Amino acid sequence: MSHQPFETWILAEEPLTVEQAHALHAHLEVCEACRRLSSASSYVDQLLRTIPSMRPATGFTSRWQARLVEKSLQAYRQRQRSQSWWFFALNTFGAVLFLVLLATQYSFAIDSPITLILSNVRLATSWLSFANVVQEILTTFLSVIVRIVPPFWWVVVATGISVLSLIWIFSLRQLLLPRRTIL
Repeated sequence: MSHQPFETWILAEEPLTVEQAHALHAHLEVCEACRRLSSASSYVDQLLRTIPSMRPATGFTSRWQARLVEKSLQAYRQRQRSQSWWFFALNTFGAVLFLVLLATQYSFAIDSPITLILSNVRLATSWLSFANVVQEILTTFLSVIVRIVPPFWWVVVATGISVLSLIWIFSLRQLLLPRRTIL
């Protein structure tokens, strides 16, 4: 005799249809194994309803929450490290690719290494002469400005720049280092 549907009905928590209930009662009158299973299931259900629920150990919730915060912090740090390495790798790859492309362009553009050296020396001297001209212009401009502007206004400008710098630093700190919240 197949006990499968009757065992399933005995152990099921949802209510049975009228036909299923009649078939189960008829089967229980003739089957000793299913009758024992039904009485054992009723006994276990009664025990589960009468036994009081256990309270968690002292400090369990705080330990669990602390462990959850620690795990989420570790996951965040791991994600940050991974992103940093990917960023570094992509930038390194881009720089190497740029240098390779630049080297190939230089190799096609010049006939000999001496031409390359001379062109780099010419470029460096032109940059140095440009920096010298900028220095002379700024020196002249600043010497004129220092004589024209009274010292009081220098203090006002320096104070304003200092205040704006502090506001900028604190704003960056708030944006980049938000307060930690416990999840």
